[in-house]
Amino acid sequence: MQEIDYPHNVTFISRTQNVLDDVLKKTKIAVVPSTIDSWGMFALECYAAGIPVIAHPDKGFLESMGYGGLFVDRLHAKTNCDLLTKLMEDEAYFAEQQAYALRRAAEVEELSKTQLNDLIPKMQALVDKAVK
Repeated sequence: MQEIDYPHNVTFISRTQNVLDDVLKKTKIAVVPSTIDSWGMFALECYAAGIPVIAHPDKGFLESMGYGGLFVDRLHAKTNCDLLTKLMEDEAYFAEQQAYALRRAAEVEELSKTQLNDLIPKMQALVDKAVK
């Protein structure tokens, strides 16, 4: 594997089983340049931790991050850099995006509970039918 000389304020974290301790507790802003993400789970984990996320406008991120997501095409380096700079230097803007992240995480959590509560009786009916 080729060694990369990262800037002092960038940390590369290899695949981990402990995302909370190894990643989220060390992250102020997440940049997710993935071109394909079916669920946007990492973005939602960041949101739940109050971490603003800049993501490539993939369908999964668009759906999970919602209407207020920070979306920048991964190939637009200057726009990504400008947004990162604004988040790092403008405390009010950062706080606004952090509040959005937490609010969106709560919305998605509530939606998942509602969907799960709707699904449980349907699954139980299928089990009951199969047992008969």
